[in-house]
Amino acid sequence: GFKVEQTQAYQKGQALVDDLKEKYETSDHPMVHKVEEYKERVFAGSEASQAMHEIRMRDPGFDMNIFLRSIKLDAPVVTRAFLKHDMAALADHCG
Repeated sequence: GFKVEQTQAYQKGQALVDDLKEKYETSDHPMVHKVEEYKERVFAGSEASQAMHEIRMRDPGFDMNIFLRSIKLDAPVVTRAFLKHDMAALADHCG
């Protein structure tokens, strides 16, 4: 079937985003440093923001919305499998 991710326009856009992200992350421009300092002051305070920072460092493609959707779908199935001692279902969902 048709997948947007496979279109040339999407791939060009993604390449542009990746290029801009790399330029920003490796920039020595004083404004970039100021923005990063501000982000650290604002977001470094909470435990949740520190956890999100660590997750994104390990997995730059992490998407909280996708993660939460998968949890909402899998949690009831895993809970039922746990309560029924269904090891096959647990293995399917928990690795």
